[in-house]
Amino acid sequence: MSRKIKFRIWDKEGSKMINGNDFTFDEYIPINYMFNDSNRFIFMQYTGYKDKTGREIYEGDILKCRLYSGKYENYAIKWGHITCGFEALNKDESNFMDCCIWNEFEVIGNIYENPVLLEKEK
Repeated sequence: MSRKIKFRIWDKEGSKMINGNDFTFDEYIPINYMFNDSNRFIFMQYTGYKDKTGREIYEGDILKCRLYSGKYENYAIKWGHITCGFEALNKDESNFMDCCIWNEFEVIGNIYENPVLLEKEK
């Protein structure tokens, strides 16, 4: 089974999201530097999943999830170092949504442009 390997990039200096197709490396900058040591760019990988509207889900996206109780809660997509895969975790990381049901929910923003979506309710 193959899947597309795609990225989008958060530019911390420009405070903007860059589509992976619109990002190019300078000729002599090592790729490992760009991915690991750059203080300017944060690379987010495509998870291989889409939300209920058909929008691609990337690392750093925020899903609006309907719980069994009928209430809604926002979950952030992160790379799980222990699980070696993408995870959807709620605000305090006390609960997760399995990726097999991500297509039932909607991407409503991301952790860089919309951090308020993950703030704890007072």
